[in-house]
Amino acid sequence: MDLTQMRYAVEIAQCGSISKAAKKLYMGQPNLSKALRELEEELGRPLFRRTAQGIEPTRAGEEFLVYARKILSQVESLKALYQPQGQTEVQLSLCVPRASYVASAFCQWAQGHANGHFRLQYREANASDTIQTVFTGDAQLGIVRYHTERADYFEGLAAAKGLHLAPLWDFHMVALMHKSHPLAPIADISPSRLAEYPEVLHGDITATSPEDVSPTAQDSQSGSHILVYDRAAQFDVLRSVRGSFMWVSPMPAEVLEREQLVQRPCSSGWVYRDAAIWRGHLPDAASGFLDTVHEKINALMQV
Repeated sequence: MDLTQMRYAVEIAQCGSISKAAKKLYMGQPNLSKALRELEEELGRPLFRRTAQGIEPTRAGEEFLVYARKILSQVESLKALYQPQGQTEVQLSLCVPRASYVASAFCQWAQGHANGHFRLQYREANASDTIQTVFTGDAQLGIVRYHTERADYFEGLAAAKGLHLAPLWDFHMVALMHKSHPLAPIADISPSRLAEYPEVLHGDITATSPEDVSPTAQDSQSGSHILVYDRAAQFDVLRSVRGSFMWVSPMPAEVLEREQLVQRPCSSGWVYRDAAIWRGHLPDAASGFLDTVHEKINALMQV
């Protein structure tokens, strides 16, 4: 039994539903159900029972929740005891893909929450580095991006390391290019139409399993590549190198306008998934940031 299991039980009781609690905790319902089942097996008795309205604590569950809430409250009091008086430091460490909508969400969240004393860390990395960074505790929250056909591998890898994984959305990659690109007027661009143009790639996208190859290596017919590690530099290349393009997740309109870029859908393109990963209890700051990420995703899906 640990603090995370106690927090799960308290959240389930507050929500009156495992599915609602899982959504609030940014967990998959099967994972939360499994955690509850393991806790009940350890205690030797059920903590909740199903009703027509959802679930409610059993008598044993009510007793457990009294102690769990008291322990969690004491833990928070202990943390506050060693916090400098009058100072509440906001801490958030992230490891995410090079995605403009995620960066935009971070800036929006920081603007509203990073008041007073704060320590924020924002790092962009590939999926394998992100998983390792979250596993070692160097980041409180990660967002990993992977091809949906590789979902079993990446989600299995996260589970093997004891990490929680919650899918955020599935999306078609879009072709990003300067507004003066010869193919910019085309509404739906196929990969073959881009074969003669130089493709800009993230320089550190490496295979994490024998089956995991980049979409460019697997499907693209483009013969020229420009490897760039910095997202801002990629925008510079797209503006400066005639005909250059890159495959990205859907972009916020304000970023496209600011960088003088356009995105063009590819209905025959690859489908990718962005998923949040974390270890143990998700801190309030990380949970709030994920709420902002969801807002950005909802806005992009309505375009």
